Amino acid sequence: MTGILKVWIEEGCITCDACQDACPEVFEVTDDSCFIKGDVRMDGRFDENRDAGSHLKGSLGAELSDFIVDAAEGCPVEVIKYDLIGSSTDSSEGVEGPETDVGTEISADAEISDVPPASPEGDSDAGMDFSMDGDRALLILFGSQSGNAEGVCAKMGKLASKYGLDATVKGMDEIQISDLEGQKRVLVVCSTWGEGDMPDNAEDLWKAANGVSIPNLSGTYFSVLALGDSDYEYFCQSGIDWDGWFEKQGALRLVPRVDCDVDYDSLADAWMLDALPHVGAVDGSGVFQIDAVEVLKFKASGGKTPTGVEVEAVGALQGFVIPEMSSASRLALFTIHRYDPKATSVGTDEIELEIAGHMTVYDALNQIRNWHDGSLAIPLGSNPVLEVNGRVVLANHVRIDSLVPEAGGSIRVDPAPGFPVIRDLISDLTSLRKAWAKSEPWFNAETGQSQSTESKARVSRQSPICARQQYEAGSSRSRALVHAASDTVPYAPNLLGPSIHAHMWAKFNDERLSRSQRERIVARLADPVEGVFAECDLHALRRHGGEAARASDANLKARRHILHLSKFSGRSGLHVKTFAKTVKGSGLLNETFLAARTLGPLGMLGNLKATMRMATGFTRTGGPLARDLQGYLAPGKLPKIINRRIDGHHEVVALYTELERRL
Repeated sequence: MTGILKVWIEEGCITCDACQDACPEVFEVTDDSCFIKGDVRMDGRFDENRDAGSHLKGSLGAELSDFIVDAAEGCPVEVIKYDLIGSSTDSSEGVEGPETDVGTEISADAEISDVPPASPEGDSDAGMDFSMDGDRALLILFGSQSGNAEGVCAKMGKLASKYGLDATVKGMDEIQISDLEGQKRVLVVCSTWGEGDMPDNAEDLWKAANGVSIPNLSGTYFSVLALGDSDYEYFCQSGIDWDGWFEKQGALRLVPRVDCDVDYDSLADAWMLDALPHVGAVDGSGVFQIDAVEVLKFKASGGKTPTGVEVEAVGALQGFVIPEMSSASRLALFTIHRYDPKATSVGTDEIELEIAGHMTVYDALNQIRNWHDGSLAIPLGSNPVLEVNGRVVLANHVRIDSLVPEAGGSIRVDPAPGFPVIRDLISDLTSLRKAWAKSEPWFNAETGQSQSTESKARVSRQSPICARQQYEAGSSRSRALVHAASDTVPYAPNLLGPSIHAHMWAKFNDERLSRSQRERIVARLADPVEGVFAECDLHALRRHGGEAARASDANLKARRHILHLSKFSGRSGLHVKTFAKTVKGSGLLNETFLAARTLGPLGMLGNLKATMRMATGFTRTGGPLARDLQGYLAPGKLPKIINRRIDGHHEVVALYTELERRL
């Protein structure tokens, strides 16, 4: 046996600890079932994997194969199943899973020289014109602060030989900038340190790259993997900078840059398995042979093609399919907001640009700034928030082909709404930072809830289900995006905002949180000026979709919880409670009664004249009679506001009954 491709759990688990004892790296037993850990799965999910849908990461299937087999054999109800890679015996013996082609062996260790050139379709002539002779050098560079980028490059250096490449792995402090000239193939992995800074071993090289003697890289093919942390504003900025620099010097990008968060393993592996065959397809004379890419992928997987047998290519073997990233160029007319604080001038510029459809709006703005108008100011960082065609978006997550058809079209770009504009498309996010500080973002765990680890440290734990729910409720790539999506934020300077509210609600639902902090969160969310009821229209968030819509859901849940805790007291609660009771109980809608209950006794006395005018039905708003009489000058009349009958009363009763049951 050379390894295990994937492992899954069928129905009928009795939640014993046998599998977890045999292989704790893969299995975790809960009160309900046994789970395959997300750390070992290609899709990263933590679930039962009953459809055998996810493969094991990297070489884990080979390293842990004996332990997984022990767990399967030790299961008293025989619900643990696995699928083998490269078994020299009958793979169906003792294993139940997806059928494989008989007589086929797939070896993860097969070298490229072991396999005759053949395409995944079995056409032995495909790729025969591609030569492995000549220069096969590959330079792999890492800029690393904590060792993550160096580890990725070391792994890539070992895999390079499978693609017929002679790899050299070097830190950025081990080369001079002039050494890049003449290199045919360069792969870069760079992490970001602090607020968008280069890691220590890349600082000098970056200074030289922006110095006087800059090499010409017109014959170089490259790709960049950027590592970072999305909690910081300048996410993956160092990798972004190197990616732009190589392109500026004339190098050709074979694979689009990939930006990785702290959990980078699966994305890094996917980029690696795409970048290596692409640079490998650059032949000895420095010409990129696109037809050779799939051939190299196929060979590196160890696939063989006996007569009548088809074998999975490397993408399917590893449990993922690399999507098609490129898209045809199209002509886009950009209308860009411009603001010059010195000249106090506001207006727009129109620039027509031909750009590849797979490029993002942010890529287009960078191109406009670099090649057309160097004075254009655009926001920096990994998640620049802009208003594009009326929607608040992350500009580096929106592709041109999603906005403009192949025939061409227009794109309107404005700064993020709700924030003061500093210059052009750059906004001042100070109000959001102040709101974040006011929300008390620190975490206080309940005393006595922590547990000791093997190192004797005390940490607070939470159940996997709670952790997942909390993450889904509070996850956001950009608080500024959700903040800018609000229609209320520009007019309510003291409002914390829907993004802060969503984060507070997620923290409130953390089972580890102390009771005192939970009470403070409820008090702040219920605050009439800062809290969730000060947001006028949560539906306005939903039209922007994505995380703005998720924040809207979180705010609605917070509102419901606060109304439930307060037993529908207070202005907001009384209005909801009174409306429900009058409509459900009588089938009649009395808007005057609703307004009076909302104002309360003191409000009614202080506004007695207006209340009397409303109660007698002369005016709808309590204003002077003459103002309402103006309505008779136009066709139609004001609807009756006292005891107006509700249509479909039985349906309304059923609806409110269901709401009360859920609350």
